[in-house]
Amino acid sequence: EIHGYTWRQQGNKVFVDLGDLFSGQTRSLLWRIRVTGAMGHRPLGTVRFAYEDTGRKGAPMSVAQNLRVHLTRDKRLLGRSLNKTVAARVAEVALAEDMKETAALVEQGRYKEAKIKLKRSSTRARTHLHTLGAAGTSLREDANEAEALMDELESAPSSASGYKGVVKR
Repeated sequence: EIHGYTWRQQGNKVFVDLGDLFSGQTRSLLWRIRVTGAMGHRPLGTVRFAYEDTGRKGAPMSVAQNLRVHLTRDKRLLGRSLNKTVAARVAEVALAEDMKETAALVEQGRYKEAKIKLKRSSTRARTHLHTLGAAGTSLREDANEAEALMDELESAPSSASGYKGVVKR
């Protein structure tokens, strides 16, 4: 699952459209993968960036990098290798997905489940904030928004239109 970009999969290859890039610009790609198996270093595959170099009359160019992951249960190693910016982005995406699911629950009339989901999501986001520091600024704003929505759900009239009005806001 790739977040923030249009992508498609063909067999064991994934293609991501990063849009136009100009000199000095960068793109970050966040994707969720599931890796199973034995602990230790494992190859993930190869990332290949293909582009047309306008400085060379549109000549096709490419750069490739092999990726690997180290599977471990060692919490100290995990803590030392944590990229707080990436961890914050992952938490932001998870919260956004949960808020979308909460809206769907409200639309289905499952208000109690919506409140529970939103409460758990907000709590999980707040838990992440303790380790993220400045990298969690956007997550903190998103968590505040989720908590405000939760407060509105709590105080909304107990009618279907009252709950749905909160979600539309």
